[in-house]
Amino acid sequence: MKNIAYLILLIIHSSFGQINVGTYKTISDLNFPPEITFFDNHTFVYSNKNSVSCFIWYEAKGTWKVNRDKIILTDSVKAFNKDLTETIYVNRKTIYSVEKDKLIFFFQSWENSKPDYFLANQIFGNFVFNREIKE
Repeated sequence: MKNIAYLILLIIHSSFGQINVGTYKTISDLNFPPEITFFDNHTFVYSNKNSVSCFIWYEAKGTWKVNRDKIILTDSVKAFNKDLTETIYVNRKTIYSVEKDKLIFFFQSWENSKPDYFLANQIFGNFVFNREIKE
């Protein structure tokens, strides 16, 4: 009986906060929904090409790490002052809860910013692992 309880605990613990390497997409009616691709080397690419104009498509690249049931994305992003006359780069941290094959937005923060500055782009949305079968 102890062995069965230990095995169940091991199975539950091994799936706790795991991330699938590959692409997660938002569930959306858009032709090109935002997506995040995770790579084995702990880097990621977030791509948002759902706009009608390629001039405002957005891509972010950074690193990721898992902490319990959360995945933490770290990247650098442009921030502008309210008059749009100054640009700086800030370090952004985006946190998602990992729930089986889903990423649920949890929190986003940034460092090295100045008062009255805003981020040029956001990483946002909830994602599901893309299990499309390619033949």
